[in-house]
Amino acid sequence: MAFSYLSVIYSDLVENIYLEGKNLANNKRVELLQSFNNGCRAMVHSKSDYPVTIGFAKIGSPAYSCTCVTYSYDCICEHIVAVAITYDQSRGVSFTP
Repeated sequence: MAFSYLSVIYSDLVENIYLEGKNLANNKRVELLQSFNNGCRAMVHSKSDYPVTIGFAKIGSPAYSCTCVTYSYDCICEHIVAVAITYDQSRGVSFTP
């Protein structure tokens, strides 16, 4: 059975970041560029275009990156959430908090 990437990172999210990411995903602002076994590369079209990568580190913990200011403060940003939601949907997986 496939896993939900959002379910893996959800406990580390701030509620408003989750809601903003969900809004971006629902408004089709995420373009998946490349999917692979345990993650993907994507572009989030928001105030700017933000390249995002999600996946897992070799030790099994989630790994992600974004070029936005929020992520530069070492936080999961709304762009990562939007990509996680879109990635999950592209694989027929869902997560309801």
